[in-house]
Amino acid sequence: MFFEIAKILCSVYVACPRVPKQTEKRIVVVLFTIENLRFVFYNKSMTNNKTDITINTYNNIVNEYDDYFNSKDLQGGTQFQKEIETIVSMLPSGAVILDAGTALGAYPKYLTERVDKDFKVVGIDAAPNMIEKAKSVAPKAEFHTRDIRDLQFPPKSFDAVICFATLIHVNDQEALKVLEKFDEILKQNGIIAINVMEKPNSQDKEIFIDEPFNTEYKTYFNRYNKSFFLDYFNSKGYKVLATYDDNELFNTEAICIGEDLAGINQFSIIAQK
Repeated sequence: MFFEIAKILCSVYVACPRVPKQTEKRIVVVLFTIENLRFVFYNKSMTNNKTDITINTYNNIVNEYDDYFNSKDLQGGTQFQKEIETIVSMLPSGAVILDAGTALGAYPKYLTERVDKDFKVVGIDAAPNMIEKAKSVAPKAEFHTRDIRDLQFPPKSFDAVICFATLIHVNDQEALKVLEKFDEILKQNGIIAINVMEKPNSQDKEIFIDEPFNTEYKTYFNRYNKSFFLDYFNSKGYKVLATYDDNELFNTEAICIGEDLAGINQFSIIAQK
């Protein structure tokens, strides 16, 4: 924001007809310097934050991501069908649902087109290109480019929050902050559903590796034990409604994955506030 304001002020000053030519030249140099500082500052922050790098990765692999999920025979369903059906069964008609980390909008599409409950679904993702694709995939839903680490919704806005395969891209501290924000924007008796990678006993908890969909990019993964979420929900007085132990996260016949992700399982937890 600082860089943008500085650029605007300099530009307005240059446009003034009474500004001497020498001063104008100096301001142009300042503008150039501001732009370069902005670029350096942005890239430094990107380099130091693995989650930001991962967002950039997803912003650049929309086609690969789309091709992969199109290769799955979901028969009109979704990636986490059991979880979605459980959520749908517990929500009243007209419920407002947040899909945090929506990617291509598969869940909003299912919830607004294949479920006869007149749900209002809001999908958010930090990757703008994913959101643009999601808008065409699920035209009945509402979409915003927004980071789960910076949720800006009024308190008690949603009857349900879905966050599938997204908390795997933030560290534990950030994950707890996100859960706190989910708790804030969730209505009383609302439903929260999360899905994450399970931490294997013999591997590191956090890894930063070549992206499975396109190895030109890097992706950060954080794996969890169930106790991380169960302890949180219990501490907040939530009722755990269901847990699901799913099979391997990736279809190894469709993409080539390294040993860090080979055989990695996932789990889901659904809880009520």
